[in-house]
Amino acid sequence: MNLKTIFATLAVAFVTVRADVKHDNSRKCNQMNGLFLEARDDPSDTRYGCLAPKQYGDDQNKFCGGYDGMQLCYIPELGNINYCNMSSWEYNSRGCNLGVNYLYHNVMNDDKKHQSSEITCIQKGGIFLENEHDITDFRFACLLPKKRNDEKSKYCATYDGKSVCYEPDLGNISYCDKKNMNYNSRGCYLGLGYLYDMKRFEDEKRNESKKSCSRKGGYYLENPEEPTDKRFACLLPKKNGDDKNKYCVTYDEIPLCYSPDLSNIDYCDYDSLDFNSRGCALGLGYLWRFKQH
Repeated sequence: MNLKTIFATLAVAFVTVRADVKHDNSRKCNQMNGLFLEARDDPSDTRYGCLAPKQYGDDQNKFCGGYDGMQLCYIPELGNINYCNMSSWEYNSRGCNLGVNYLYHNVMNDDKKHQSSEITCIQKGGIFLENEHDITDFRFACLLPKKRNDEKSKYCATYDGKSVCYEPDLGNISYCDKKNMNYNSRGCYLGLGYLYDMKRFEDEKRNESKKSCSRKGGYYLENPEEPTDKRFACLLPKKNGDDKNKYCVTYDEIPLCYSPDLSNIDYCDYDSLDFNSRGCALGLGYLWRFKQH
């Protein structure tokens, strides 16, 4: 192995470690009910951080500020912005205020775009793609049916025999936008392919859940009134010992348990890092209104 190969291998390993740290910090931020910040539209901007609700005494050792009426503080151990870390010699309150404000509004605007894009994409008969099972993956995309000459200005591909094109105004993947300096055809091919495969897997799992849940005497839950609500769940009759490894609940005096293999709600799965009993109770309670048995 020559030096060039060794350095290239070390560089990839270093990037992977950094990505893993960022991934872990994002999850920890979410568990604190915090807001994870990053420049979602610019891969070259490597800054990230976590803003968590302010607690008594926080402003003595943390950078804190007001954001849309919320008092939030930067958590140094969950970010990489040294000028926001009061214990760092690089700390700069003005620089931190400007940087965090930029990232905060970047995330807020991206979230608003996500909500409106999903609705618009569905209304236009498009395919909306996102990674619903990883809170650290903020990519989303809308694939609309290909029109004549679309490939001249848009990234286009064929999935399951359908010719579709990425719509920049309804997505946030800069490397799929031909007008963006970050455009990369191979990166777009891999990114969209991954998101599309996830959607196809989810669709297959949903269809299987509908069939198997009823066959096993369970209750199939989903929201048929809102196409952007992609949650579905199967509640099966409770068996002895189920409550040790499954989220169980009683509806209409019927003991039932969440079946992870026939559902897609991570915060109801005991084995998921995103498990949250309160969130699961609220989510299943809402979907129970639309139950099918």
